[in-house]
Amino acid sequence: MNKEEIEKMKKLEKLEKRVIYPDVQFYGAYIHTGEDIYLCDDVEDDEDTKVRIECYIKENVLYTNIDRYYKTMKGRVVKEEIHQSISINKDEALVYVQGSGFVVPEYNMITIPEAIELYKILENGGNEDESIGDAKESIEADRRN
Repeated sequence: MNKEEIEKMKKLEKLEKRVIYPDVQFYGAYIHTGEDIYLCDDVEDDEDTKVRIECYIKENVLYTNIDRYYKTMKGRVVKEEIHQSISINKDEALVYVQGSGFVVPEYNMITIPEAIELYKILENGGNEDESIGDAKESIEADRRN
């Protein structure tokens, strides 16, 4: 394209702000208080599958026991027993994932109001890097209080 053609064209003045479509699946969360606690003993049972998930925390260790029984497409019965333990810290968040029980989340997770506040900051403009940093500090301060 030549210079004359470029000068006659409308110029882009502003970009529309977009974010990746948010994950709208909700996860039940528990913030570890440092005390021993029995978190769940869940059973899912249908015609071809039975799953029992037991989770508890004792001495800052999350214990998960999963017993899973199911039939394969060829009719074979499979029995799985999973036993795992992971050290956790006081004030650490755990989330409930169906089929796995309580887990340490793979990603940084926040509450719905916290997410809304961050999106409002992005939407309203300004220096996003500073605004997001300020919002994150504010959210962390709220969590400590």
